[in-house]
Amino acid sequence: MKKQRMVEKRSIIPGIRFFVEEGTNLKPGKLDDAAYSLAQSAFPVLSIDILLYNKQQKRVYLATRKIRPMEGEWWFVGGRIRFGQTEEVGLQSVFKRETGHNLDTSRLEFFGFLRSFMKNREQEPYDVGSDSLAMNFALEVTPEEIETIGTRLDEKEYKAGQGFKAFTLEELEGEVQPIVLEMAQWALRRRK
Repeated sequence: MKKQRMVEKRSIIPGIRFFVEEGTNLKPGKLDDAAYSLAQSAFPVLSIDILLYNKQQKRVYLATRKIRPMEGEWWFVGGRIRFGQTEEVGLQSVFKRETGHNLDTSRLEFFGFLRSFMKNREQEPYDVGSDSLAMNFALEVTPEEIETIGTRLDEKEYKAGQGFKAFTLEELEGEVQPIVLEMAQWALRRRK
């Protein structure tokens, strides 16, 4: 019997090696709300977040979340990665779903992995909380891009008609969660 080989594929995350066994045929399933709720109570959710920013204008762009977790908070564009999706496909899928726009992943900058425990979640039971391991990225945008992207935010996840709000680092202090501030500082202060 011939041994199956693991083949290395390209990952968009620096330092991450990504392998696929030859002949792999992942078939994503769909869980109903009850099954997803149970799975979410048993395993961390793998997700991605994208901070939009403009270094020249010294601004980051955030939207107000409409749903749990982080309901009412200024937050990134983001969501979970589906079973069998590469980071790149997951990023493109989430960005398209939440903004209505395509994403050129070659423009992304990797910030890091962040683990968070949140007090609630969108699925019942709401007060059980959520456990997320997020891959965080930053995307530098032009003023024209942010204006266009902000007009089509997913109204199920973000406050309708609000779009993105531009913040300076000083305006973020005391207004956002520490991870949002940390990512904004990293994106606006670092040298490319």
